[in-house]
Amino acid sequence: LIGGQLLVAFGWQAIFWLLAAFGLLCVLMVALFLPESLAPAQRSTVGIGQAVLVYRNLLADRAFVGAALAGGFVSAGMFAYISGSPFVIMDLYGIAPEHYGFIFGANALGLILASQANRWLLGRYPAEAILSAALLAIAVAGLVLVAVAVTGVGGLPGLLAPLFFCIAGVGLVQPNAAAAAMAPYGKIAGSASALLGTLQFVVGAIAGMLVGVLFNGTALPMAVVIAGCGLAALLIFQLLAVRSSPQMIQR
Repeated sequence: LIGGQLLVAFGWQAIFWLLAAFGLLCVLMVALFLPESLAPAQRSTVGIGQAVLVYRNLLADRAFVGAALAGGFVSAGMFAYISGSPFVIMDLYGIAPEHYGFIFGANALGLILASQANRWLLGRYPAEAILSAALLAIAVAGLVLVAVAVTGVGGLPGLLAPLFFCIAGVGLVQPNAAAAAMAPYGKIAGSASALLGTLQFVVGAIAGMLVGVLFNGTALPMAVVIAGCGLAALLIFQLLAVRSSPQMIQR
């Protein structure tokens, strides 16, 4: 929302100046208010060989890889949305730059609300069951998004409705995918978290690039990549995580 107003009032360079100032503020906050909590006696040094062994064992765990990639592909769909939605919403549908932030913010609000709803759902259902249902919903919403992009049915509202569910679903998938992947790895949580994040951002970067590579002046490239990521997340989770660890859903 702020970026759209800065763009209109001061030009696109002002957005990067604000980001730089925000980054500096984050550094200062960490330096001043977040001291190191690990006592010197608790610190340990791990060699490269041991680190490589840890990552190899993690990558050999089908349940870990399945949950990690499920979260990664759902995040990739969000990266595709971030890459493609400015063109689709502003250029194709004529929404002013200063108003684009309201649409983007609405989807972000959906993600936040889903994340908060996840806390309530976890009191009633297993995390893995929530994850499986959310992945199915995202995949279906992605297919509807492609259908709308091809036919143009519903115009911009018709496109935004399934897009909202694709993005809001991230709020249900990400925490539960991370929990499912890292549950057995409490003793190496740092390494597992690092690999989890790396897989997610690599897949996300590829998805963002695909939207640009497939660009044809329509909403279809964004829709296809988002739908493809949703379907990939669902299939990978079922084929790797669930099949290798059926107790995930049974719990």
